[in-house]
Amino acid sequence: MDAPTLTCCDSGCWLQANPAHEICGRTETICTGTRLECHDRSLAMPEDIANLQNESITLRDWAIANVTYRVVITAIFSLVGFLIFARKHNEWNGLLFSYFLIAFGSIGGHYPALVANYPAFALPVNMIGFLAYVSFALFFATFPNGRVVPRVMWVLVGLWSVLFFLGLFFDWPPRGTPLNSILATVMWLGMFIGGMLAQVYRYVRVSNAEERRQTKWVLFGIVILVLLIVTLVFSPLGDQVGDVVVYSRTSLTLLIAFNLLLLLIPITIGIAILRSRLFDIDIIIRRTVTYALVGALLAAVYFGSVILLQRIFAGVINPENSEIITVISTLALAILFVPLRNRIQDAIDKRFNRKKYDAQQVMEKFSETVRD
Repeated sequence: MDAPTLTCCDSGCWLQANPAHEICGRTETICTGTRLECHDRSLAMPEDIANLQNESITLRDWAIANVTYRVVITAIFSLVGFLIFARKHNEWNGLLFSYFLIAFGSIGGHYPALVANYPAFALPVNMIGFLAYVSFALFFATFPNGRVVPRVMWVLVGLWSVLFFLGLFFDWPPRGTPLNSILATVMWLGMFIGGMLAQVYRYVRVSNAEERRQTKWVLFGIVILVLLIVTLVFSPLGDQVGDVVVYSRTSLTLLIAFNLLLLLIPITIGIAILRSRLFDIDIIIRRTVTYALVGALLAAVYFGSVILLQRIFAGVINPENSEIITVISTLALAILFVPLRNRIQDAIDKRFNRKKYDAQQVMEKFSETVRD
């Protein structure tokens, strides 16, 4: 019996049992392998197609969205890489950073699909991908001056390289196995945590003023990226992220969001190397921390007030018609926003920006003296 096929026209896609009976002259074979094999090749399985159709998404819409975000990510990574190459091509660390961005952005996340769809190019694609991931580890170890600091980073780079070599060229441990998932998690967390610790050590013990400014940019981008990804993975939507989830509107949205977060890497690296003096990173960090804390506290106040008010008005209003509770909670947020932001900003300045805080105190006392 022939494998089922998918017929796609401008108006949508349909499943067909007989591939010879076409509706509009163009058919695409449905992937019938394992879910990991199919999704590695960016192909849909019958349950993927059925789920997408239930959400009024055609396979063409899904494919366009996938291609679009991949093109955007590759373009931005490559653009920043070429700009760094144009400015720093006479320095080996400039060559390393530009190669890392171009290779990681173009091949790094797409090598499984390229290898699965074009087996003849498996060796060069795997080699480029391997060097991309090695340069990723070297970036953490050498940024911003090109020297590996501290020396223990050579051990981390070596382990990272060996494990990726085994995975790319020998498929060990096999993809989709629990050992592979555990090892991948340990590898990525180890690299991010070890890399950030190395950058902090370099910032405190080795770097000059200019290098510290550059390091702040990269650490800022990586910390925000890691926090957002961890929040996403451990949220209720975390089970919709991965290679083996059934295609849906939610999984597609999260996949695009997850990958767009990676743009923090080329953006912060590009600013750090090319334009670090044009932006005050300290102000950006303080404002990011301030508004993140304000947002978290206001969210806690909002949900807490909703639960509290529902209990208070439980015998007065219908829980299904709780517009008054929403209005009261929203007004409470509006009233609390400015004083809460000011208090948090003062606390951050007092703790982390003492010079600015002391200067503000002097100006306030001077203003009081002049007024008197």
